[in-house]
Amino acid sequence: MDNHLDLLSPSPSSFVRNLFRYATASFFCLALVGSNIEVAAAGKPNIVLILADDVSADMFSCYGQKGSAKTPNVDRIAKEGVRFRTCFAPAICAPSRALLMTGVYANRTGVFRNDMWAFDSRGKLFTDRPSWSKLLQQGGYVTAVAGKWHCGAREPWDEHVGFDEYCLWEGPDKIKSHFGEDPIGSGARKDLNLSDTRYWYPSTVQNGKYLKVAEDGFGPDQRCDFLLDFMERMTKKKQPFVAY
Repeated sequence: MDNHLDLLSPSPSSFVRNLFRYATASFFCLALVGSNIEVAAAGKPNIVLILADDVSADMFSCYGQKGSAKTPNVDRIAKEGVRFRTCFAPAICAPSRALLMTGVYANRTGVFRNDMWAFDSRGKLFTDRPSWSKLLQQGGYVTAVAGKWHCGAREPWDEHVGFDEYCLWEGPDKIKSHFGEDPIGSGARKDLNLSDTRYWYPSTVQNGKYLKVAEDGFGPDQRCDFLLDFMERMTKKKQPFVAY
C-alpha cells in the first residue's frame, strides 16, 4: 500500500470497498504516534486522534487550496497516512462527534442537529452500537480524552463509552450536577458570568476533580499538558494507549 492514498471521487461501489478496506488506516493511522514515542508492546501502535472543530479541508495546505493556512505537521500526516477527499460529516458539533465515535451516519445515530436527537439517541447512542474507544479499551488499550465532549447523555467515563482518563471543559453548573462539587460556591473560581469558559480562565474537570486555575490560565494548554502527561506515563509503562 502506498504511503499516500488519495481516495478521489470513486464510484459508489468502489467507495464502499475502499472505505472498509482502509477503515483502520484511515480512521486511526492518520494520527498514529510517530517516532517520538515508542510503539507499544505486543505490536499495538499508540494512537492519537485529533478532532478539529469548525474547520474544513480547504483550510489545510495539504489539499492545495489557495489562501489556506500553512499546516506542515498536518501535511506530513497526510503524506505519510491517508488523505480523504470524499468523506463528509455534518458541519455542526454533535452530529459530527456522534458519527466519529460510532462510525455511522445520522440516519442511524439519530443525531441530526445539536438540538435534534431522534430515536432516543441521546441516551442510547453508545448502547445501541459500540464506540471505537470501548472496542480499543477491550483490546488492551488505555484510553484518554481531552477537550470538548458533548456527545449525548453518557459521559466519557461511562462503561459503555470506554475512556479511562479525561480532562474536559464543562460549565460550572454541570460540574456541580455530575460531581457534587460547586466550583463557585467552594471558592475554586469566581463567578464571572462567562458564557463560555473553555479558553481563558477555563472550567475544567479532570478524572473526577475540578481543576482550580488562575484567571489568566488557558484551557487548551491545560488539556494539552494532561495529554502529554498521560502519553508519557503510558510510554514508560510500555502500555498501548489512545489519546483523543
